[in-house]
Amino acid sequence: MVTDMTAHVQICKIKRLGIAPFITYLVTSDEVGAEKPDFRMFEKAAGKLGIDIKRCLMLGDNLQKDVLGARAAGMSAYKIILTEERRENV
Repeated sequence: MVTDMTAHVQICKIKRLGIAPFITYLVTSDEVGAEKPDFRMFEKAAGKLGIDIKRCLMLGDNLQKDVLGARAAGMSAYKIILTEERRENV
């Protein structure tokens, strides 16, 4: 999980949503010293996973920060549409 929020806030959300068993690593902007779409966020995630960034897939709800940021860092990325948003050609 790659997030611009502080670790404390995200850990509380993860617990409240009941998704902790599905989150192996958490990368926060506090930890990296930058926010998405900065490439360092995505490099840190790949590093924690121990795999080449080109083998990673980013799924996110923000075109600029999640999708374009990850793609600029060398990851594959797709936008998840959570509501009735119009589909964007990405």
